[in-house]
Amino acid sequence: MPKFLASPRYFGHWLVCGLLWLLVQFPQPLRMAIGGALGRLLFCLMPYRRKISETNLRAAFPDLDDAARNRLLREHAQSIGRGVIETGMAWYLSEKKLRALSRFEADPDALALLRDPTVPVVLIGSHSTLMELGVRLLGLYVDAGGMYRPLNDPFYHYWIKHHRARAATELIHYKDMRHTLRFLQAGGNLWYALDQDMGPRVSVFAPFFGLEAASVNILPKLRERTGAHWIPVYMWREADGRYVVRVAPEITPLAGESDTDVMRRVNADYEREIKKHPAQYYWLHRRYKNRPDGSRYPYPEKRRKKP
Repeated sequence: MPKFLASPRYFGHWLVCGLLWLLVQFPQPLRMAIGGALGRLLFCLMPYRRKISETNLRAAFPDLDDAARNRLLREHAQSIGRGVIETGMAWYLSEKKLRALSRFEADPDALALLRDPTVPVVLIGSHSTLMELGVRLLGLYVDAGGMYRPLNDPFYHYWIKHHRARAATELIHYKDMRHTLRFLQAGGNLWYALDQDMGPRVSVFAPFFGLEAASVNILPKLRERTGAHWIPVYMWREADGRYVVRVAPEITPLAGESDTDVMRRVNADYEREIKKHPAQYYWLHRRYKNRPDGSRYPYPEKRRKKP
């Protein structure tokens, strides 16, 4: 462990980690009940993020009436809080306990590709409220590397990267394309989430829940350079408090299709899965912030502090 983590400035960080360890010792139903209450509290304390979630749900589910949408928002808040507790589960629970809490299902053809050490695969991931637990669960059943984005906080950057390394065969900086290509060319499986708005420069616009969204268009480039196959993978919390890791059928390229066509099919796959667990998707992201005409989606503004 790096010496800087022992600095008194990180006392609060260690306190949070210790509290999560304590909560993880509780039975799963109690953990989830505490997480649900925590999520409701967090949404009261984070009005900006709550409003982003409200905006996204209004855009993605226009057919829901206000009562149904508000109910979905409350369930989403609870799922966010459960995700915080599940982060502790990812850090502190043993592989044996996590396997007992989860199950694995996979398309046979896709699984055969994942288990062939000579075949490069991009595991098309998504952001859900399971957060760190989803990464840990995937690592129990599939050998895969993962992309990571550095955090501004040095403590949590080290802490989270350290624990993710337990689940991944290799961690790759999200901007390190040379490393990405080498990893895939060697036949690796790489988890890569493509469901955030990373800006028009690296994206194409494709429908996501009926609204054009900037969608990272890296898949055709990776296939051209490495021959990588495209296989979606999802991790969800089930109604009984257990978890599922689901490997979906491969998305195969079609002759003559554009990058936009590819991401239209990827986004459609995302939609099919998210609709099964809509409260668990990470609606806190400004998914529609960049518009095809160059404008910005009208998300709420952060309240500026008074001088």
